[in-house]
Amino acid sequence: MLKHFRLLFTLLLLLPAPLELKAEPADRVAAVINGDVITQSELQEEGAKIFEKIMTKAPEAERPSLLKKARAQILSQLIDKTLLRQQAVKTGLHVTEEDIDNAIAGILNRSGLSLKEFQQDLAERGMSEQFYRDSLRDQILISRLVTRQVRDKIVITHEKIADYYKTEYLNQPVPAGYHILQIGITWSDSDSLYKSREEAAAKAAEVQKLAAEGKNFRELAKAFSTLPSARDGGDLGAFSRDELASYMRDPIIKLKPGQISDVISTPSSFQIFKLQSIREGDQSQFPPLDMVQEEIKDKLMQDESNRQYENWLIKLRAEAYIKRLVE
Repeated sequence: MLKHFRLLFTLLLLLPAPLELKAEPADRVAAVINGDVITQSELQEEGAKIFEKIMTKAPEAERPSLLKKARAQILSQLIDKTLLRQQAVKTGLHVTEEDIDNAIAGILNRSGLSLKEFQQDLAERGMSEQFYRDSLRDQILISRLVTRQVRDKIVITHEKIADYYKTEYLNQPVPAGYHILQIGITWSDSDSLYKSREEAAAKAAEVQKLAAEGKNFRELAKAFSTLPSARDGGDLGAFSRDELASYMRDPIIKLKPGQISDVISTPSSFQIFKLQSIREGDQSQFPPLDMVQEEIKDKLMQDESNRQYENWLIKLRAEAYIKRLVE
């Protein structure tokens, strides 16, 4: 049951409970950020699983230094979240209960869990539904803040897309054979989010539509595929025609580079393929620019967002009063 959360909690950027503005007298302060505090108990709660793993898995002699390093890293994360929350308040952003309800409904839809299963999984993780809602409130609030302060100010021009296409597609070595990406959705196994063939079929059709519309195939694979290739963005590598499995061969050789296959049914999964490129002898074929420009735009937007977000966060830290009270 816990493996259901692979997708569910990929969608959450932060999981701690909201920070209280004042520490309880009996709870020591770990850090002060512009007047708000992070307590020792909040630091302990956030890092409990990591601390437990260190205590049970690490060599005894290394535990003190590993625990100190882990505490410092986790405290830094909590400080950043507090700074972001403070900025959201300053800009007048807020999240309603309806916003949280809608977000949970969307997460359940994408994860394939029912509300009852969702609540059961929370209980198995030792997490209350209110704890989850509070965490989700923070995630939505900070996501809106970052969109306003960073993403909305980024412009990805056609020239940038064309330059990326030339560099990363036309000027890259092409592996011999058919270079293939894969999304596979299974059901009723330990790694699957879906309990029936019908659920898996519906999700596969939804994902295929997103891929055909130009959404980033690798990101779709990471989010939805339940096959081992998901961790590599669905990248299977390159194969000659003779090396392709029989159920893959006919659909794939009909594709042109950049195209997406229909949903292919196998006895244990529904699969979707993207043909990245073809190289036979000295002849190479690439997807045309218009077929991959949305995927390239998404990639450039994500890269630039990450870069500008880090710079913005560094500026917030520099302008804030931050005092750490624990090592």
